[in-house]
Amino acid sequence: MTDAQKVTLSVQNLILEAYQLSQTQELVFTHRQIGEIIGKTKATAQNFLKKQSDRLPVPIKATIPQRQGLIPLTPLEGAIAYWTDQSEKGNQKARELVDAFKSQSGSEFEIVLSENGTPHPKKTSQETKNQETNL
Repeated sequence: MTDAQKVTLSVQNLILEAYQLSQTQELVFTHRQIGEIIGKTKATAQNFLKKQSDRLPVPIKATIPQRQGLIPLTPLEGAIAYWTDQSEKGNQKARELVDAFKSQSGSEFEIVLSENGTPHPKKTSQETKNQETNL
């Protein structure tokens, strides 16, 4: 079973909440986190991700401390796809997020606070995949 820890992430000058998978350190998000950070609802994000499911990474089912059972968590790539779509529709907050993630592509994102109070660096999904390939 996969479990995830809630983290506060700093990307450029933006602060957002995400989850970090314990095993891979990958950043993942709930639909609520993806939508509400740009002023949209959980349902709006969820509908987009379902419609685009054939071209996006499969959600990862994981346990999170605040909820019982497995929760579907969306990889960063899916979140960015949604924010890009909303940015193209004129959402300024979504544009800021997309720009921030693009400008830090290939570098580490700073986790400013994890659920247990321990800050630590997070490797991007691509760096994690590269490490797995080298194993």
